[in-house]
Amino acid sequence: MNRINHIILQKTALIFLILIIPLIICSYSSFYKDGKELQKITGAFYALSVRNVDTVAVWYSSNLGFSIDRKGELVKGGPKFALLRGHNIMIELGQFKTAKSRSSWGLPEMEVQDVYGIFKIGFEIKNLDEMYAAAKDKGLTILFPIVRPQGASYRTFGLKDPENNIVQFFGE
Repeated sequence: MNRINHIILQKTALIFLILIIPLIICSYSSFYKDGKELQKITGAFYALSVRNVDTVAVWYSSNLGFSIDRKGELVKGGPKFALLRGHNIMIELGQFKTAKSRSSWGLPEMEVQDVYGIFKIGFEIKNLDEMYAAAKDKGLTILFPIVRPQGASYRTFGLKDPENNIVQFFGE
């Protein structure tokens, strides 16, 4: 592993340890006490760093039914963002001037799951077959067709958004 790969992986692991693990621990302790549920989770939030906020916002809006709640620059001349809402879910898209693709950093081509951190988002839906048919009809990039994992009570399929982020769907 070359030096730049090592530094990037170290930073990714550090960010995970500093931000994500405490968030999980705090979320658990703030919703449950002594094994009793104190608060129900009523939605979800995802944030994606993208190359082009406008393109990705339109994709999630026109293909997955999210509405564009807000869009603009965080500060004048700064990062662009879009906040999408729908289905009790918020998706924040950020277009950061310093962000680069893995290949731009000199990282080898690899599967997203080969790097620590969140590597896909997913949604549970009522009619998986209907969603899959609509995705095919729209010509969306199908990552894998509907499958039932061995021993699972659900079925699933996956798409890729315009920037190759994995979006997975689950249903009966």
